[in-house]
Amino acid sequence: MSELAAARNRLFILVLERVGGELKCYLTEKQDMLHAYDEFAQLSVNLCRDIRANNIRMAPQSPPGFPRLASPLTGRTHNIRIIDLELALKTSFTDGAIMRSCKSYIKMLVYDL
Repeated sequence: MSELAAARNRLFILVLERVGGELKCYLTEKQDMLHAYDEFAQLSVNLCRDIRANNIRMAPQSPPGFPRLASPLTGRTHNIRIIDLELALKTSFTDGAIMRSCKSYIKMLVYDL
C-alpha cells in the first residue's frame, strides 16, 4: 500500500503491441528516430536519458500490429516504436531544448554501434 501512496502523483500507462525486431541499420532510421522523439518533446516529455538501442524497435506490419496512424501533432507516421519509457521526464523545457539533448544521444547511438 505504501508503494501506491507514493505513486499518487504519477500516471502509469501500459500500451501493449507486438513490436517488430531490432533496427538493423540505425543510420537509415535516424530521421524517423528524430521525428519520433520530437513528438514526445512537443509534449514537454524528455526521453534523452532513455535513448538506447534496445528501446527502439521496428514497427510491426499491420495486422498483427497496430495500423500506422498519422500523429495528431505532426501528421507523420513512424516506422519505429519507442518502448520502455521508464526514465521519461515531464519538464517545462521547450521542445527545442529537449531535442538538443536527444540529438546528441541519437548521434551517439547511430554512429557508435
